[in-house]
Amino acid sequence: MSLPPPAILRTRRPKHYPHILEYRTRWLDNDTYAHLNNAIYQHLFDSIINSYYITECGYDPAEAGDRGFIAQSEIVYLGVSSFVFVTCDV
Repeated sequence: MSLPPPAILRTRRPKHYPHILEYRTRWLDNDTYAHLNNAIYQHLFDSIINSYYITECGYDPAEAGDRGFIAQSEIVYLGVSSFVFVTCDV
């Protein structure tokens, strides 16, 4: 399945997605350029998908005999994301 072009993806807003989960990042999730590390994006997607299965689909990983696997994923980077930096003047 191919994704729409980035110009179309940039117009999407939260209302276009039926399930939204807020997830906090940490300072150590950034790379040396203060961008969210690519591996962290995959970690967030995995955590959010599993949270959806558990909370919305009633999946119980401790009791389920079957396991689901993501065979492939694709990320289209539309902008920079990073942990929020706050400066304090003392």
